[in-house]
Amino acid sequence: MLTNEFIASAASTALGRTVDWEEALALAHHQPAARAVIDASGQALGRLIALAANLSLQSHMILAGEGMALFELVGETVSDTILQHRDPLASAVTLHVDDSGFGAWARGAAVVAIQSSLRRLDLR
Repeated sequence: MLTNEFIASAASTALGRTVDWEEALALAHHQPAARAVIDASGQALGRLIALAANLSLQSHMILAGEGMALFELVGETVSDTILQHRDPLASAVTLHVDDSGFGAWARGAAVVAIQSSLRRLDLR
């Protein structure tokens, strides 16, 4: 429910015509059928974040990547859904949103991979 392809397909079905991801997001501002698809994806994101936070015992989550335009539309829905699904005994989840795009996300992933590789080397 969170991939660009799924959102475009679901919006196309709801609207009765083919739309791409960007158009689905744009239509969500004034088209109820597209908005329902986008809101459902926001709820799915909120549930995913709450589940990950509950399982990992984390209270800080970072959102980044190429699909951040979705979060701009459903940030409140995501936050409300996290509250609904977060363990009531756990601390609140703080979202850190990095909307700098795919390049920054890819650099961060590369750093993690390099750090992991360097830890395996015997540098003595």
